[in-house]
Amino acid sequence: MGRRHLTFQEAVAALGRGRQVEQWLGTEEIDGGATALLWLSASPVGSSFRLVRHRVRDVGTQDFTDVAVFPPVDRAEEFGEGKIVGEAHDAVELLDQAALQGAQPDRWVNQSVVQDEYQEARRERQAGP
Repeated sequence: MGRRHLTFQEAVAALGRGRQVEQWLGTEEIDGGATALLWLSASPVGSSFRLVRHRVRDVGTQDFTDVAVFPPVDRAEEFGEGKIVGEAHDAVELLDQAALQGAQPDRWVNQSVVQDEYQEARRERQAGP
């Protein structure tokens, strides 16, 4: 199996090429036992970059793992588009801002790979301690 995670410089380069990168942040308990999934997405927007924090309900199954279409925890969000938590004119500055949201510099993945991170976390949770 190949390498999944990007180095910090690879994530910066991807943003510079107009690509989105994402980072899985994990899960949290909500609503008396339900689970929320959390991740960040960093994207080029015009001549700058935007950081979005996503928080959606875990409604996944073994065959349904597209976290981007899971319902948002915040009812004000229509499709789980997330909350903008950072903006910058420089990709390095944006990814540095991501650290304030819990991101690690060497855990970024290319767009849509975050669902693989979710599948892995889901398997680990089901396997138990």
